[in-house]
Amino acid sequence: MMGVFFKKYPGKIIISAVAYFLAGETVFSLPIGAESASAFFVPSGVALAAIAFWGSRVWPGVFLGSFALNLIGFFDKKGFYYWESESSLFTVIFFTLLIGMAASVQALLGGFFLRPNISPDTIFDHPKHVLTLFIFSGFLSCLIGPTLGTLGLSIIRPENLENLKFFWLTWWLGDSTGVIIITPAILLLKRIKTFTWDWARIGEFTGLIVFIVLLAHFTFNPGLLKVHEHLHLQFVILPVLLWITLRFGETGAAYGILCVSFIAASGSFEIEQTSESLLVLQSYIGVNGMTFLILSAINNQRNLLEQKVLKRTQQLNESRMEVVLRLGKAAEYKDNETGMHVLRMSHMSALIGRAHGLNDKECELLLLASPMHDIGKIGIPDNILLKPENLDREEWKIMKTHTTIGGKILSGVTSELVKLSELIALMHQEKWDGSGYPNGLKGAEIPLVGRIVALADVFDALTSRRPYKEPWSVEEAVTFIESQSGKHFDPQLVPLMRKVLPEMVDIKERYSETLEEVSHL
Repeated sequence: MMGVFFKKYPGKIIISAVAYFLAGETVFSLPIGAESASAFFVPSGVALAAIAFWGSRVWPGVFLGSFALNLIGFFDKKGFYYWESESSLFTVIFFTLLIGMAASVQALLGGFFLRPNISPDTIFDHPKHVLTLFIFSGFLSCLIGPTLGTLGLSIIRPENLENLKFFWLTWWLGDSTGVIIITPAILLLKRIKTFTWDWARIGEFTGLIVFIVLLAHFTFNPGLLKVHEHLHLQFVILPVLLWITLRFGETGAAYGILCVSFIAASGSFEIEQTSESLLVLQSYIGVNGMTFLILSAINNQRNLLEQKVLKRTQQLNESRMEVVLRLGKAAEYKDNETGMHVLRMSHMSALIGRAHGLNDKECELLLLASPMHDIGKIGIPDNILLKPENLDREEWKIMKTHTTIGGKILSGVTSELVKLSELIALMHQEKWDGSGYPNGLKGAEIPLVGRIVALADVFDALTSRRPYKEPWSVEEAVTFIESQSGKHFDPQLVPLMRKVLPEMVDIKERYSETLEEVSHL
């Protein structure tokens, strides 16, 4: 029942009116707010939040709330527009109607600046949105209430014209700071439920809020500890506000500033004169509110840009991987191999590299570069590459040039990935005992990536079906490779292969030949 009532506009209008009225009563209960202008006029922030959430059709709620608040406040002798002299009922009603209309128009104009391009969900995601809230919906829109209000006062109380400048200024600052402090706190209620909270984070947030409240009481109530009653410690709290802003973004900033603002408004904040004290308090609250909320928006924008960069980087890596795989497949297809071979051996190479101690970046580069190991086969004549019989000496000599051809294809590029691909293409046929090619390197002279790729390449080739052979079993392939430890293969890498063998088998199953055949159907 309440949900249906809440969703309908009459219900929203009534809720807006009640919220406005209660917010005003809260203001009048503060030491600075009952007999003078408010340090920050909470109802102005409530009104703008209602318009931002529910649209312009709830403006009657703002009008009714303002009318009731000011009418009751006049007869209860509360509010800065009240004077002790007698006023006719007509004058009172005229003035309260005027203030109600001013509050409604002010909220509508503030909402007009927000709603076309900025939603309550995204207002704190960009500094320019927050500045729009402060400059247009705050300072500019809030000119309406004070201007119409002081105009009405000048008509019904011409004897008080000398006070109108101060009334207008404090009224305008009060409404503006109300928008700056209250509107964000209300708008953020919708976002809190979307946050991922754990007990540690809840505890940290609660602890910081409690610390801010205690520190604010200490700062704005000199009588609590006489040792600092002549000191101005209002800025001691700023580092804590900065911390909660950096840790919890706009949520931490908004609710931290809200706590400080209420305590500051209910504390002394005394200088020498009430008017000066009020203006300083309004400036303090307004500047802090703007500073930390803009800071949180800048931080949000930076985080958003980082996410975009990460996403774009991931897309580029995927594109590079696709290009590398396509080139690798081109060489494998020409050699009667399958495209899945390059995918499997690249993942196996990264797996062995990680077991050897390579970091994440090095493993990723190895994953992306290893599919290019046989790219040089593109330059080998088909009559040699596809010959079903054994190659003669001259043919084998040509065949072995695929490593140098691959190196030449990939040379001359500054990319770290392509440089590593060039190294792998050149070195993956070198053997630990020096009997490999093209350079006959021996032992640790062979780059680590060449030794890793050689091991992964042979394991996958042995355990895969080819037109000229049946696949070996995993154990048969491992037994053969272990027999070649210290001859063909690095003796330190062979035990690592045995260690990660279950993951290598999983890779073979995940990227099986059957999967490739199905993908071509």
